[in-house]
Amino acid sequence: MLLSFLHRLILQLVEVEASGVMMLSVLVMMMSVSPIVKYTYKPQHRMLLHKTRTIQSTGSELPFRIVACLHSKHQIQGVASLLRLSNSTAQSKIHTTGIHLVELTEHAAAAAMLIEHDTHSKSAAGTKENSMNHQIVQSMLALGKENGSLISVDCLTAISRYATMHIDICCIAEDKRAALLIVPFHEQANSKDEPEMIDAHAVRNMNQQVMSKAPCTVGLLVDRGLGKPNYGTTCLIVFYIGGADDREALSYAWRMVWRPNVHLTVVRFVQSDDAVEPTPVEDPDDDGKGILSLMEDQERQKMMDEEFIIEFKNKAAGSSSVSYTEEVVQNGDETMAIVRNVMSANYYHLCIAGKGEKRISVAEMGLSELVEFQELGAIGDAIVTSNFSNSTSVLVIQHYRK
Repeated sequence: MLLSFLHRLILQLVEVEASGVMMLSVLVMMMSVSPIVKYTYKPQHRMLLHKTRTIQSTGSELPFRIVACLHSKHQIQGVASLLRLSNSTAQSKIHTTGIHLVELTEHAAAAAMLIEHDTHSKSAAGTKENSMNHQIVQSMLALGKENGSLISVDCLTAISRYATMHIDICCIAEDKRAALLIVPFHEQANSKDEPEMIDAHAVRNMNQQVMSKAPCTVGLLVDRGLGKPNYGTTCLIVFYIGGADDREALSYAWRMVWRPNVHLTVVRFVQSDDAVEPTPVEDPDDDGKGILSLMEDQERQKMMDEEFIIEFKNKAAGSSSVSYTEEVVQNGDETMAIVRNVMSANYYHLCIAGKGEKRISVAEMGLSELVEFQELGAIGDAIVTSNFSNSTSVLVIQHYRK
């Protein structure tokens, strides 16, 4: 704008006196805009209101808000079973937002959009794409009706390119004040029963972006029949090494165990006295934290783990629905041997595993080089890629990253 005035002044289209007044007015406006915007626009205000960004912070007295993503109809049953297991109660009702993720292809003429579905709509399906969307939406809404007032369900359809879809997902999770964001594992994006092919590589990149930028805890679901009818006891297992992700994973499992016919097995790995503890390595992405700071953080995490486990054992004392054991290990090989033996000896419907990103533990020494899918963490990856447990579903939990 100032350049425009100067240009007109040079061409003598504006008088000197008038141009001076105009330029002064513009300067006053420019100087006043910044403080006005700072005073009126407070994006952190909404962020501060959203304090329940984790399962732990939700507890058993506050609403449990979940955002669940689906790519195709064969993922419905697994997600629905996970929501049922999440144990909605009168004191802590579950509010679920289901998102059907639809890729906007290069050949599509439509623009990216977000569609909110009427919970009372019974509109008929049209095209094949609309038919799948209709089935997903109706199945999610039926879950809410099935559970009466304990589980409320809203449904959205997000149509965008996979490269930017994580932005839509994270914005919805923020808007819904979610404590848990569920996304399906990329290798299960397609089904033999569905002709539509979904780009698994693009879905994996999207999942990684979601886990990097999510405004709450993330659960990466590897469904291996979690939605199949089960008329007996649902068996859960948590392998506990330590850290925020594992505390969040065990908090979720503890919530589930209060449902009827649910049994939880917890296996905690404890460092042996003669084990050599690994030294923290400085990470360039760690905001310039030095080795000393990393070691202090490691000690702080250990103290939090001890307090958390003591509290858990006190709450679970005398419960026939919980089994707790501790295994002493010196390295990752011993950890994997125990995981293999436990999973081979018993059948578990669901393993809830903390991702354990940047965790420094004797129990994981030597395992990082063997991990095929980093987003699953060492324990989750071992179970998913192994041949000793190909029927146990896995939910990898990543605690909210501030």
